[in-house]
Amino acid sequence: KQWYQRRVRGKYWISKEDIFTVEDGSRLIHSATYGRYLNAIFGIGGWCLYPMEEVLIDQLNEGFFISRKFGFVSHGQLLTETETEFILNQRTAKYGVETIRSKAISGFAQKFGLGLYSG
Repeated sequence: KQWYQRRVRGKYWISKEDIFTVEDGSRLIHSATYGRYLNAIFGIGGWCLYPMEEVLIDQLNEGFFISRKFGFVSHGQLLTETETEFILNQRTAKYGVETIRSKAISGFAQKFGLGLYSG
């Protein structure tokens, strides 16, 4: 196990208060919550998302396909990278870049073991 997984499992479990249920019944954890936990692990200012490519936007019939590649950097070292994709409709297209950034934070946190729930 990696050092960050051991540390997370011992101290930073996700609590019931951090989980919310959306209209379709699925349970989610907000990206701001993941950010709080990442701050607790790596220190405030000890991590960041590094955009590795420009935002790719393709128009579809009913909306837009948006993707971007991000790297997770902690204390000057690239720990991991991911490509985040999302399909948005016409109403939510203006939030596209923020949506993929939010998905990237959630994805990185889950890679580090923060998707765990101790309920």
